[in-house]
Amino acid sequence: MDIEVVKTNQLTQIQKEAICNLFEQVFGIKKTYEEFIHQFERNEFGFSYFGLIYNNEEVVGSYAVIPFRYRYFDSSVVFGQSVDTMISEKYRGNPFLLKRLAEKVYKKLKADNINFVFGFPNDNIYLVRKKVLKWVDIYNLDIYLLPLRPSAFKSLLKPLDIFMVPALTLLNAFVKNKSEAKENFNIYKEISPEYLKYRFTDDYKKISLFNNGYCFYKIENFKNINTAFIVDVYPLTKRNIELAVKLLYQSHKAIDLITYFGYLPFSPINLFKVPEKYKPKDTFMSGKILNNEKISEKVFNIKNWRINLSNFDWI
Repeated sequence: MDIEVVKTNQLTQIQKEAICNLFEQVFGIKKTYEEFIHQFERNEFGFSYFGLIYNNEEVVGSYAVIPFRYRYFDSSVVFGQSVDTMISEKYRGNPFLLKRLAEKVYKKLKADNINFVFGFPNDNIYLVRKKVLKWVDIYNLDIYLLPLRPSAFKSLLKPLDIFMVPALTLLNAFVKNKSEAKENFNIYKEISPEYLKYRFTDDYKKISLFNNGYCFYKIENFKNINTAFIVDVYPLTKRNIELAVKLLYQSHKAIDLITYFGYLPFSPINLFKVPEKYKPKDTFMSGKILNNEKISEKVFNIKNWRINLSNFDWI
C-alpha cells in the first residue's frame, strides 16, 4: 500500500469523490462533493491537508487536517485540526498503518510551520490517538443546560411546566441588559470575515449583542427535544453568555432546552453545568505538539483555551 500527503487543491474531483465514498462506507453518512469542498477548501487558506492510503489506485484510508489561524499567547500561528480519520474496514487491525499515515502528515505540517495538531476524536479513534499517536488529553468539554419545558424530558413532569415560566423569568431578571467588550483567553481562533462566512452558513441564526457582540446558535430536534445549541458567543464573557441565553429564551417560546458545550472559566447564572457522572456523552479535546521549540506544554492547559461548538462541526 502507498501513502501520499497532498493539499486538497492538488486533488482531482475523482479523488475527492473517492474520499467522500470512503467516508460513507466508514461512518454511514453521505458526504456530497459540495460538502467536501465547503469543509476543506472554503477555509481561510483555500485548502486542507490529506494523508491518503492507496491499495493500487483505490483510496482505503484518509487522515485530514484543516489549517486554522489561532492566537497563541502573543503570537499569530496556524494550528491543524484533525477530522474524519478513516480506514476501510478490511484494512483495519494494524494500528501502525495509521501511525505511518499520521507521521507523514505531521512531517508535512511541520514543514509548513504548523506546529500543533488537535481535534475532538470520537470513541472509535480516541484510544488509538492516545496510545499509538501519543496525543495528550486537554479536556472533556463541559455541558451546560437550561431546561425550559420539563415534560419534553419525561411526560410525568408535565405538571412542572406551568412553574417554569415564572421561574425562568425571575432567573433571567438578574441578567443585565448590557454586554462586555473584552474576553480574556490565551489561545483562541482568530476571527475574520472569511472565517465567519465559512463557519456560520445560513443554517445558523444570529443574535446581536451590544458593542458589536453576537451569539450564533442552531435549533435542532435532538432525541425528540427541541434544542437550541449555542455555538458561539463573542466576546465570550460571563455577562455576554448570560445575555445571549436570556435573549434566546425570550425570542423562542417553542424550544425545550438551551445548551452550551465547551469550557467556561466562570459560572453563568442562567445555565447549569451537568455533573461529570451525568454527562450523556464525552467530548474529549486532545492534541499533539509537532515542534516543542515553537509550542510549549501550556497548550494542554484548558484554562488557556477559548473553546466551544464553533471549533468543531458537530453542530
